[in-house]
Amino acid sequence: MKISLRDRERTLYEYLPGLKGLPLSFESVSGLPVKTLRTRVSAPMPPADLRECDLDFLFRYDVFPPEILKFFGEWEPDDRAMRGGDVIVQEAHIPPGRVGIKLLFGVRVLGVYHTAAAAGFRYGTLAGHPETGTNEFAFTLEDGALFASVHTVAAPGLFVSRLLAPVFTRPYVAFCNGRALRRMEANFLAHNPRFGGQTHPTRSGGDRGQPNGTVVAAPERGRARAEES
Repeated sequence: MKISLRDRERTLYEYLPGLKGLPLSFESVSGLPVKTLRTRVSAPMPPADLRECDLDFLFRYDVFPPEILKFFGEWEPDDRAMRGGDVIVQEAHIPPGRVGIKLLFGVRVLGVYHTAAAAGFRYGTLAGHPETGTNEFAFTLEDGALFASVHTVAAPGLFVSRLLAPVFTRPYVAFCNGRALRRMEANFLAHNPRFGGQTHPTRSGGDRGQPNGTVVAAPERGRARAEES
C-alpha cells in the first residue's frame, strides 16, 4: 500500500506492472466475516433476462463514486470489459473528496459471470491491501424483481486497519459499500431506461446513508476458498 496527499488518477496505470506480480493477500477466506448489502432496484418494469440489459458499466467497474475510489483496470488499454485474472489499481480517498489521504493498492478479478438470472464479478485483495478477502458486486433476478448486492468475505488485513477496525475501518467500509450499492442502482436505471429507469445518469455526489429497502445480512463466517478463474 502506498500513501499520498496527491491524487494520482492520471498515473494509476504506472502501478499496474508492480501490482500484477503480487499474490493474493490470503490463501483461504475460511473464517472471515461474511456480509451482504442488498437492495431492490426500483425499476417499474424489471427485465426478464439480464443478458438483455446494458451492464457495460458494471463490467468496467463503474461501481464506487469517484470521490471515494478512483481506479485503473487492466482491461482499459484494450478497450474491453474485465475478465478473470485482471488487476485493478485502486486509489481510495479518505475522507471522500479532493482533500485528504490517498491510499493506493490493488485487487485481482477472480470471476466474471453474466447469465439470464445473475450478472456480476468478484475480486480478491492483493498483498498490501488494507483489507484481506473478497468482494462481489452483482445484479440478480428473483421472483420477477431485480436486486443489486455487494457481498464481502473480508476482514481488516494490515496492522493499522485492524487497530482502527472498531472506530474507522469497519464503519468506513460499510459506508463505501452502501454508496456503491446506490451507484449500481442509479447506473442500471440510467443505462436501461426501457425498464422504467431514468434517461440520464443520476449524480451520486449527494447520496448519504443506506439505500431505500437495503437489507444487511447478519455476519456469518466464511467457509469457501477463493479460486482464480
